[in-house]
Amino acid sequence: MVPVSPGADGDPKVSLDYQVDAGDRYNGDHAKETMFPGGIVIRDDERGRSHEMGIAREFDMRGSGSTFHHGTRKTTRRLLTVLAASLLLSSCSTADRDRASRDPYPYWEKGAGARQAADFMKVGVPAGAAEVKGAVQVNPREDVYLLSFVTDAATAVRVAEGLRSEKPIHTKAVDVPPSRELFGHLGLPEPQTLKGARWAGVCPPCVRDSRRGSVQWIDVYVYDLAGGKARVYLHAF
Repeated sequence: MVPVSPGADGDPKVSLDYQVDAGDRYNGDHAKETMFPGGIVIRDDERGRSHEMGIAREFDMRGSGSTFHHGTRKTTRRLLTVLAASLLLSSCSTADRDRASRDPYPYWEKGAGARQAADFMKVGVPAGAAEVKGAVQVNPREDVYLLSFVTDAATAVRVAEGLRSEKPIHTKAVDVPPSRELFGHLGLPEPQTLKGARWAGVCPPCVRDSRRGSVQWIDVYVYDLAGGKARVYLHAF
């Protein structure tokens, strides 16, 4: 509630009485998932299986804060800003839920390829690179960007190092493919299944890489080919 009354100096006196209420339902929605570094995807419907098997159940969570009163103009302005931001976040969350209920996820964005992926990652494809491929997978939360190309081995390593990973690129043990096809969509083997592939994980926010303000994580793989060439795999969200 926002009471307004005449002030002694003729300006309106504004006060604010507010209470914060929060609520969420924890369940196993279909068509929702969360992406983690390394290409790991946890789908909500996988957690929902616990409910179906009788070893867990969905639940609601609600909470309410105390009622607060503020009357100074400075404090009121600050609180109104916070409340406006909260309403914006709530509307975004509702939009995400509506988006997830309308469309089947994930899906591959039609017409999006290497250029869109390179633009998102702020990665320059080396001059003369061959077999340049890319795609964008649309998800309810984080979209996934894929980019791959073949260049000489030295250039491939420079591309990886230019991403500013906290640890140097190194040989990674062979792993199982991701639960959902990624580079297979481009007709390529999943890089974590390739013996001898080198890898680095890049967290742009962690290293304060202002060039990639919209990127949360990048996996980069370099896989050596014959004739001094190497294929670069870039997976970002």
